[in-house]
Amino acid sequence: MAYSFLCRILYSSSKTYFVNENSSFNRGYSSGVQRSSSGVKPLVSTYFKFEESCVMLIFMFACTKDSEQVSFGNDSFCKSGRRAPWIKEEDQGDWEKQSPDGWKEHPDSDWKIHNFAGGGVVVADFNGDGREDVYLAKVSTDELFLNQGERQFTLASDWIPQRPQTTLELPTASVGGAAADYDGDGDQDLFLLTVHGPDVLLRNEGDHFTDQTLAVGLSLNEQDSGAAVWADYDLDGDLDLFVGAHLEALFSFAASDDDYAYPEPGPNHLYRNDGDFFTEVDLYIESEHEFTLGAAWLQYEPGELPDLYVVNDFGQYNTPNRLYRQTQEGFEPESSRSGAELGMFGMGLSVGDLNDDLLPDMWISDEKSAKLLLSMGDREWYEASSSLGLDFVLSSQRFGWGGNLVDFENDGDLDAFVGYGPLPGYHLDPEDDPPEQHDSFFLNSKGQFRWKTGDWKLDDGNVSRGAIFADLDHDGLLDLIRPSLVGPAEIMWGDCMGGNWLSIALRDTQSKNLNGIGARVVVEGGEERWTRWVVSGESFASSAPSVAHFGLGSYDGSVTVTVDWVDGHRTQKKISVLNQRKIISR
Repeated sequence: MAYSFLCRILYSSSKTYFVNENSSFNRGYSSGVQRSSSGVKPLVSTYFKFEESCVMLIFMFACTKDSEQVSFGNDSFCKSGRRAPWIKEEDQGDWEKQSPDGWKEHPDSDWKIHNFAGGGVVVADFNGDGREDVYLAKVSTDELFLNQGERQFTLASDWIPQRPQTTLELPTASVGGAAADYDGDGDQDLFLLTVHGPDVLLRNEGDHFTDQTLAVGLSLNEQDSGAAVWADYDLDGDLDLFVGAHLEALFSFAASDDDYAYPEPGPNHLYRNDGDFFTEVDLYIESEHEFTLGAAWLQYEPGELPDLYVVNDFGQYNTPNRLYRQTQEGFEPESSRSGAELGMFGMGLSVGDLNDDLLPDMWISDEKSAKLLLSMGDREWYEASSSLGLDFVLSSQRFGWGGNLVDFENDGDLDAFVGYGPLPGYHLDPEDDPPEQHDSFFLNSKGQFRWKTGDWKLDDGNVSRGAIFADLDHDGLLDLIRPSLVGPAEIMWGDCMGGNWLSIALRDTQSKNLNGIGARVVVEGGEERWTRWVVSGESFASSAPSVAHFGLGSYDGSVTVTVDWVDGHRTQKKISVLNQRKIISR
């Protein structure tokens, strides 16, 4: 489970890093993991060591009796009566009424599609009925599907205002976005990312959205945006907004040329929520040449100002991924010694805790294989994808986009997903950028990841960008909502259970951050511990419900849930009944 995750990785050298059990980020948790008499514990039996002359990775297979490849948990069952991870329903109400104007036809030798538009998906309870709805970003008119239960949806076209017109030759198209209750009135609002036009802030009025972009002071500049993340970055009790920008027109040029002069991308924006108005904050001391497609706010200790991590495309040739440390004076780039400054074709991002140190690890999509940054302490990470089996990639998988860390089958550990899809505007040879590129699914099997795309029926060549996993039918299993740039978005309903589960939603009555965005939620039971963060904005241009979902595997006893709110306050609650959705308030 969570504690045995990295027990077979040895990272050879003369220095071993330990976590002090009395350290600030470990204090207050009653985990049953064995600790040494010196009062420190290894990072989940993971020893990171460094040789001056060389670095060597040794895998220890003695930690578990066997390391068989498995597709499901030991105690899994499938509701359909067959061993199939997903169910595709033929009747989902209005879901099948998605307009074909929202995508282009399947690729051929001359296919032309937007590289970003229509790639993201936002899942949130917009009408407040307790069921998660689905907002689909589209090339033409966006679509909102209200969840009616029983895997049925109603198309709510009257919710969405008309998209603003621009002076550009190309029409504005939606990329995706992030949902959050920015005004603290109890319903989910939506920030919408676009290309070839200004981004849009939609306020939820209960039965429709209104465009508040101009009214609250957000930028109306026409740019191409790829990331939106809500968080209370200044810890004043309301939600602020980071927006990452790119330049989609870049892909029509010969960017593979080493002497290519990259044009200026759109600027990234940080907006501070000042009540009825947003104030743009200077994020960088100097102008940064960042093609940003992913971002996350990282808080290592509750109550501390969070840092900002941005994922950048073309990082080998421009600004790489960068960690911006927040101080009382503002933001400053963290030293490259953090290990997080990767030069890559960064596309998407997901945060989780894989090595059980209560600190954020990051799963980052890239050209070819994705990267996994495992934490080694505050502001220190180690790139561990190859040592854990996450570097497997087919020759046909060229461009990775949205990445997700979730427990697919509730067996108690986090699995990994990456959506793949071609980049038609890049004008590559079809052999280098095939029109069909399968998504990747890695099953976490006792600390090593196994590539299980075929077993999980994801080898269908979907032209993917972002994706979201959410329990749409409240059966305790995560469902996959996956858009396509060349066809309708689809829902793949989770069908096989690999263990017990618990879903935690937060209610913060002490601030306007009502859903506790940014909080760390820790579940402990017996000798096990699981950690999640409540976020708004992940994968590629996508957003999941503000719910922390935990697979608990075979554990079936009572648990203690600890919520560390972003302002440093802590709430603890004992739960005796598993396999339920629970709201924890303060």
